[in-house]
Amino acid sequence: MIRPATVDDIKSIYDMMFNYYREAVEKTGYNYFTWSEEKAVIYLGNVLWNKDGLNFISENREGMIIGSIGETWFGENKMAKPAALYVKPEHRNGLLARALLRRFEKEAKARGAIAILWEFEIGLSDSRMVGGLMENLGYEYQGPIYKKMFGGNQSCRQ
Repeated sequence: MIRPATVDDIKSIYDMMFNYYREAVEKTGYNYFTWSEEKAVIYLGNVLWNKDGLNFISENREGMIIGSIGETWFGENKMAKPAALYVKPEHRNGLLARALLRRFEKEAKARGAIAILWEFEIGLSDSRMVGGLMENLGYEYQGPIYKKMFGGNQSCRQ
């Protein structure tokens, strides 16, 4: 069962976000991104207390999705933007990610969103698997994200 996340879930969500970060660093080699516990807690507090938040967690805290809804910068239409989707490794390859996405969609639509914009910054899962899931749920591929790192000869691909 998927339910709205509350401030009582902040520790569980923090732990999942830290694991998301750690897995991303291990998988991508982007070890030049730092983790700040203070900034992460402030961010999560703001997300969970924000009236525009779209935050859900599985009943047994195996996965979560956090994001928000708001007007576009160019008009009054509302758009939902997930910030993170995370499922603990031992619960992946099941239906939990799909259930979290569906719950996010349902609430976004109920609050008046006309679209959801996913911007995958760091993929923990194989892009074909994520692409297949997203397309199966009706999302359209909009293209890759480009990144440029500053600070010498560091490469994003290690």
